[in-house]
Amino acid sequence: MVLGLCIHSLSCLDTCPDKKGIEAAQPMVGMNKQGVLIAIGYPSEFVVTDPKAASSWQYWRDRWGKFVVIFDQQGRVKDISGRY
Repeated sequence: MVLGLCIHSLSCLDTCPDKKGIEAAQPMVGMNKQGVLIAIGYPSEFVVTDPKAASSWQYWRDRWGKFVVIFDQQGRVKDISGRY
């Protein structure tokens, strides 16, 4: 289960940004939260304690760099801050 949704029912991932992001294993503008989770996984728990409610998720690229995935009101990626 991903964000309370069954990942076996991927009909919500039929949008072009979701498919492209999952195939490339990176977040892309327009993806939904479920697509981002499948593409790159959950953000660190100690940074984002409730991914369902959070409007942005922070990830570490490596020891020195991080990036933030920012969602709009509908739960779609509207911006990615930093370098993925």
